[in-house]
Amino acid sequence: MELLVVLVLISVVAAVVGVRAGGGLSGAALRDAAKKTAATLRYARSQASWEGVPYVVLFSFEDNALALLAARPETGDREEPEADRREVRRDELGRVILKTYTLPEGVRLEKAVWDEDERASGLFEIVFSPSGGCTGGELVFINEREARYRVAVDFITGGVQLTQVVD
Repeated sequence: MELLVVLVLISVVAAVVGVRAGGGLSGAALRDAAKKTAATLRYARSQASWEGVPYVVLFSFEDNALALLAARPETGDREEPEADRREVRRDELGRVILKTYTLPEGVRLEKAVWDEDERASGLFEIVFSPSGGCTGGELVFINEREARYRVAVDFITGGVQLTQVVD
């Protein structure tokens, strides 16, 4: 009888620990997705300034993904470095698609806000100009446990701020 009680207690403790550990992984995926997005936005800002061409970070609610784009001109007759001679993918506006990132399972973009415009579907883009400014905006990421992270981009400086949303 004592052995049965001990086994029941061990199984209850294991179940509780398992549920908590799963929640921790979900929270880590959300935090990592928000950090990767913030890093991509910071990279776009610095590259736009460095290369002197606009950079765009395009968010797709339907694909649950983001893409980093550069508005580079057609190469023409100028000589390109060896690394740039590979096949270049472009979007429908002719911008070079540099990188795409799909959000992890269980994490999604809940909403995107720019000025008075708030979206929860379609496409949302933040454009960084060579002068250092950008269109700005705010992104809110959410996981299945309703935890949220906010990534805000200042439209004057292009600075990126990452914060956890606490209800």
